[in-house]
Amino acid sequence: MASMLDNLRELVTPEVISSVAGSTGESVSSVVKGLGAAIPAIATTAADRSDDHGFMTQLLSFASRTASDPDALNTHEVGGWLSSLFGPNLSAVIDSIASYAGIRPTSAASLLSVGAPLVLGYLGRLVRSTNLSATGLAERLRSEQSRFALALPAGFDLPGVRRTPLRVAPAPRTAPAARSWNVPMLILLGVLGLSGVMWWATQREQTRAGLDQAVSSVVGTSGTFERTLTRPLPGDINITIPAGGMEDRMWSYLSSPATGSITVPFDRVEFDFDSISLTPESHAQIDKVAAILRAYPNAHVTVTGYTDSQGDEGTTQALSQARAEAVAEALAESGVDPARVRAVGKGRGPKGRVTLDISATP
Repeated sequence: MASMLDNLRELVTPEVISSVAGSTGESVSSVVKGLGAAIPAIATTAADRSDDHGFMTQLLSFASRTASDPDALNTHEVGGWLSSLFGPNLSAVIDSIASYAGIRPTSAASLLSVGAPLVLGYLGRLVRSTNLSATGLAERLRSEQSRFALALPAGFDLPGVRRTPLRVAPAPRTAPAARSWNVPMLILLGVLGLSGVMWWATQREQTRAGLDQAVSSVVGTSGTFERTLTRPLPGDINITIPAGGMEDRMWSYLSSPATGSITVPFDRVEFDFDSISLTPESHAQIDKVAAILRAYPNAHVTVTGYTDSQGDEGTTQALSQARAEAVAEALAESGVDPARVRAVGKGRGPKGRVTLDISATP
């Protein structure tokens, strides 16, 4: 009997490999590499959660709906399912895919959004053809768990999942490629992701009226073109944000039923060198973040500041704290209740960035 991975590979057609690279603005090789991590990451994490009956019941429902109608799930629901799948590790998974493939975090997030409905649709067809219950689907995923883990590329770290060795009979000598996601298979996965891009674009058009998903192109702060979309907020408010960016990840988490917390790095907040002065572009992102937080009053956040590697420990600690407080104050000036915002400095960190730790209560 063919494995789930084999069946996923059979979904691939060879026509549209360049389209996904054009959609994300990344090179073909980088997109192929990223999809080679993203799709096994989704499958591996789903199998790793096969003992969680609540999650499996939700997975069964989403998969069945996607199999019956590829347009059944809107972008909100897919984003919410990814948040439910990876939990507090979602942002770390996105960063891991971006680091492994050498692409932007926004592109990595897009690859996950492309891969999710494809995997869900396949699982839904499997459920329908074999009449599986949530328990039966969990058993099938567990039976493939080692294969999924083996399909994770060497050098790719999947946060929250412990890799386990594969214990199966040796592969036939004529099929060594089955042991890993080699270059030809990564190309096939790239095509799979491209099919998802095309499907995803069609879905956005079909659900535009209900979701107000107006997609446009604007010149970003780096001078390059970025896709934007309009997301609905509570209170009959719409907000236009970069597709797959930091604000989009916030919205996906806060608008979903996911619990726990999530860490999202600001991707357009910068300071003058060795300073706590925010650039004008930084205020533009902070205003968007504040609008989302105002719409979800049960969300509490911790702004964590870092500095680059220069300076002594005492100086970098003080500067990182001051930068976190500067962002927290800017959020307050944009209408967020200061009682909901905490500022923490952690000294030296990744590229001197500022992150936002978000937790929400029902």
